[in-house]
Amino acid sequence: MSRLGVQSNRIIRSEQVFNAFTQILRRYLPLDLQQTRITEEDLLEVLSYASAHQTSIETACQELTTAPSGNRVREVLAAALPPRPILQRHLNTVLRAQLPKPVRKAKRTFALALDITLIPYHGQPAQDETG
Repeated sequence: MSRLGVQSNRIIRSEQVFNAFTQILRRYLPLDLQQTRITEEDLLEVLSYASAHQTSIETACQELTTAPSGNRVREVLAAALPPRPILQRHLNTVLRAQLPKPVRKAKRTFALALDITLIPYHGQPAQDETG
């Protein structure tokens, strides 16, 4: 039985991956930016970076030197994104667009499992009072 000797590094460094992800977001997730100096390109860069590096918007903004603050990005996104049902439809379209054609066009259904954490943890770890 073979085992991998090296752990997988999930950090994506390819500019091509960032560009592809940004193009997908731009096509399927229109942003209605009004009365802000933050551009769509700025927002998409932060979202792409956060997604590819599996990190938060706040961390992405801190690591990207020219990005606005995380709070400002969230404020602009909240105002620019469509209502939740429409946003959900757009995001489902993004996911479907990435499926291989045989899966998209299949006449049967497929089971899909996701592991989603709905309650984020932002506190400190509990201290062991006995030790």
